[in-house]
Amino acid sequence: MRKNRFHAYIFGCCNLLCTFFLMLLSISISSQTTVVLRPQASIAKDAHVHSRLESSNFGENVDFLSASGTNSGIPYVTRALINFDLSWLPYGATIEQASLSLYSYESLGNGTHSTQSGSNASKLQRVTSGWDESIVTWETQPYTTNEYEQILPESTSDIQHYLDIDVTNMVQEMVDKPNSSYGFRLSLITEELYRKLVFASSDNADANLHPKLAITYTSPEPVDTCVTLRPNAETGRDAMIHSTRSSENFGTNSDVLSAAWTNGGVPLVTRGFIYFDLIEIPESAEITAARLSLYSYHSKNNTGHSTRDGSNKSVLQRVISGWTEEDVTWDTQPEITNQNEVYLQQTTHEIQHFVNTDVTQLVQDMVDDKSNSFGFRLKLLTEERYRSMLFASSDNADSTLHPKLEICYKMSGNIPEPEELSICIYPNPADKEVTIDPGQHESYFSVMFVNSIGQRVIEYRDMKGVSTINVSQLASGFYIVAIEKGKLYTYKPLVITH
Repeated sequence: MRKNRFHAYIFGCCNLLCTFFLMLLSISISSQTTVVLRPQASIAKDAHVHSRLESSNFGENVDFLSASGTNSGIPYVTRALINFDLSWLPYGATIEQASLSLYSYESLGNGTHSTQSGSNASKLQRVTSGWDESIVTWETQPYTTNEYEQILPESTSDIQHYLDIDVTNMVQEMVDKPNSSYGFRLSLITEELYRKLVFASSDNADANLHPKLAITYTSPEPVDTCVTLRPNAETGRDAMIHSTRSSENFGTNSDVLSAAWTNGGVPLVTRGFIYFDLIEIPESAEITAARLSLYSYHSKNNTGHSTRDGSNKSVLQRVISGWTEEDVTWDTQPEITNQNEVYLQQTTHEIQHFVNTDVTQLVQDMVDDKSNSFGFRLKLLTEERYRSMLFASSDNADSTLHPKLEICYKMSGNIPEPEELSICIYPNPADKEVTIDPGQHESYFSVMFVNSIGQRVIEYRDMKGVSTINVSQLASGFYIVAIEKGKLYTYKPLVITH
C-alpha cells in the first residue's frame, strides 16, 4: 500500500463554506453552485469534421465551424464537436441554468461567418456516442439526438459572438444520461453552398476566445455521508495482466482492459485490476450507494472497445488476496470471488464510458471484510478472441478519464466525528498565506499540497500548533491539502487566487 493517499473529494471546513474552483470559477450561493468551465488546449476536447477530407482529423485546429463550401470545386460540409468534462457534477444534480458561449474571430484558414448564398443558422445538438479529439473524422463522427436542440440564428455580421446560448435541458440530459452524452455538435440547418459559422476552439492562442460553459446547479439534499475517490497516478493503484507476457508487470500503463486477442498469431488474454483505498469508510458503515465510473478513450497501443468476433460483455469481481501495482503479473494474479459480481454489458461504440455502474453490494462486501478485500478485477465474460473492453487507468495523462468511485453510507447510532476532521485551514480562498489550525491537537503533523493535476507542490513535516504557510509562489487554482497525524489523514480543499 502506498504511503501517501490523496482522495479528490471535498469536505466542509470548520463550518466555513468551502469554495470550489473548477477550471476557472465556482461560486456557492445558498444551495446552488455556479461553475464556469473554460478549459485550455491540454484538457479541452473540440474538433471539426470535413466531408471532403473525410479521413482527416482536425482536433488541433484553432477554430471549428459549421459550414458548407467547395474545395477545388468539390462541395464539402463541416461540423463541429465540443465536449466539456462534467464528471465532477454530483450524482442527481439539478441543472438550474446552463449557458454556452462561442466566440468568433477572423480565422486565417477559414475566414469569418458567411451568408453568401443563404442563411448560416445552425443547430446545437447533444452527442450520444463516444469520440476522441485526436482521431475523430467525418467517417467516424458520433451520433446525435435532436432532443432539446438549440438553434443559433443567422449571423448579422462577419464577426459575431454567440453568448449565453441556453443549453440547460441538454446539460441536464448529460447529467442524467452520462453513458450516452459526449458533448455538443454544431451543424448548419441547411448544409448547402455557401454559408458558415466560424468560432475559436480551445486550441486558439487567444484564451479569451475559448468556448465557455457556465452551469448553475443544485445538489441533492444530503441524506447520508458521501465521498468521491478519484486517485491520480501517484496515489492510484491499477494494473493489467497479460497471459502471453505472464511474468511482466503493467502497473504503469495508461489503460486497463479486459481483452482476448492475438500477438504475432499467438492467442492472449488480458485482465484489469483497480483498487480504491476505503480507509475513510468506517468498518460498521452501511453502504447506501456505490457507483463506479470507468472512462474509455482511443489508446495508442490498444485502441478502444471491440466486439469484432463476439460480445465484449465483462464482469467486475471483488479481489480477495493481496497484490501490488508494481509487482502483479499474470503468474502472480490475486484470487477473486464471484459473490455479488457486476456485469458491464456489451458495448455499442468503440468509445463508450460506463458511468455510475452500481457496485453497492460489492463495496459493502469490501467494507465488511476489509482484511480480505483488494479492489476490483475486470475480465471478459467470454475470453475468446477477438473482443476487448478498454478504459483509462489512473496513470492516464488525461485526469478527467481516471476511474472514479462514489460511495454514500450511513451509521447506526451516534458516531462521534473523527478528531482529525476538526483541523481548519483559513483563509479560503487564499492569496499569500494559509494558516493551519489543529485545534486541540498537541501532536506533530505533516502537510502536503497537491495541485489539480496531482503534483505535490508543498510539503512540510513535523509541524505543531497553529502554523502559517507561504503560498504566494503557487499559481491560482484548486488544491487539495492533505494532513497526516500519526495514522490519521484528512483532506481539505483550498482555492488560491492572486
